[in-house]
Amino acid sequence: MNRWLGRLPFRKAGISRGAVKEAFDNLPSGVCFFAPSGILTLCNYTMHRLVYTMTGRDLQSMDDLRGALAEPPADAVTPTGDGHTLRFPDGKVWSFSETPVTDRNHVTYTQFLARDVTELDRLAAELEERNREVRAMIAQYQRIAKNMVDITRQQEILTAKMRIHSKMGNCVINTQRYCAQGCPPSGKEAMLRVWEETLAALKDEIGREDDENPTDELIRVAKNCGVEITIAGAMPEAQETAYLLVAAARECLTNTITHAQGDRLRMEIRRAGGRVTAVITNSGMPPEGAVQEGGGLSSLRRRIESAGGAMAVRSRPAFALTVTLPETGGRKGELLR
Repeated sequence: MNRWLGRLPFRKAGISRGAVKEAFDNLPSGVCFFAPSGILTLCNYTMHRLVYTMTGRDLQSMDDLRGALAEPPADAVTPTGDGHTLRFPDGKVWSFSETPVTDRNHVTYTQFLARDVTELDRLAAELEERNREVRAMIAQYQRIAKNMVDITRQQEILTAKMRIHSKMGNCVINTQRYCAQGCPPSGKEAMLRVWEETLAALKDEIGREDDENPTDELIRVAKNCGVEITIAGAMPEAQETAYLLVAAARECLTNTITHAQGDRLRMEIRRAGGRVTAVITNSGMPPEGAVQEGGGLSSLRRRIESAGGAMAVRSRPAFALTVTLPETGGRKGELLR
């Protein structure tokens, strides 16, 4: 060790080799140097203590330290992270590194450094736990968002059914009361008016649910889900073609909410050669890789191809769904499959 220290220049008065050696020995980090032959040249107290904890003996050679780091004894330390980060029995975590150093005489030594990374390890564990919580929240959000469109639709249907049930219930009660009174002629006109009003209201509810324009319904449902839909160009007049484009936009709406977490959806409609083409894009995060067609997109492709059309999905630089269909409509019945 003294031979190695003898290579250091000490030109300032008052700084002795012993003072430097004492400061080196008491460094909070572990440091040691090995000669080109692998023999230990210099080692401070911290490194001696760490190696003794791992091996149960004093450090002698570079092979001893490399072997202890490559296969740390399970009863002494616990590997964490990469192979050179170890948790010791006192709970502290140390990270070991190996680097070559060359002195002024061009002799290359091997330096091993042990740094106390206990606090970094604790922060990393906390961060990983928070990441797990965030991933769980995102997964829950995606499960809810995936069914948001259908949930909104079902809520509207349930509300309509409740309104119908209420109107029919009032009508039945009034009819029962009228019959219990012996069907007096004086109340006949009033009773007929009750039935006429109830049937008119019932017809209005049924028409509102069954006869709503599919494009308007799509825009309304999207708005309820927080997504604005823009349609550039006129929808096809053929009912079959229009319904298929709406079905494609509805599928993109679901994916926009679930995966992209976007709030805008645009459908651009063009016509050429008796065919209509719709390009549907959305805001939000682009796909991480190539889009894999799942149940929704696969089903949509089958319906479009069965109607004599074609479908293409683009992932980069942003998601885009392109649908091409005969403008006069495809084969009957394919729409509702």
